[in-house]
Amino acid sequence: MNDQALTTAPHRSRQARLWGASVMPLTYWLRGEPVLQRCRELQRTQWLSPDELLVLQAERLRSLIRDCKDSHPFYRERLSKLNPNFEARDLPAVLAQIPILERRDAQRLIAMA
Repeated sequence: MNDQALTTAPHRSRQARLWGASVMPLTYWLRGEPVLQRCRELQRTQWLSPDELLVLQAERLRSLIRDCKDSHPFYRERLSKLNPNFEARDLPAVLAQIPILERRDAQRLIAMA
């Protein structure tokens, strides 16, 4: 084996590049999967500092808590005690206060419906 073969990465075929650049994204789009948006979001956030990442996580957790309160009876009652304006540094404490939906709770909710 020559030295060039050891240092050169294998190239993707034209068909593989076409598949990855057009067919797969089209497939995701047709199925309604937000894969491309997620990839762009990961590219945008991969270089955030730890503090910036913590702020982003806090924003997303606030949004998730709001959505759960609005749409799930189990969480509406239990999350009403949480302060929705928590700081990013309080994330571990906030996460510890979120109750876990157990099987018996889900069965009780189904029976009530």
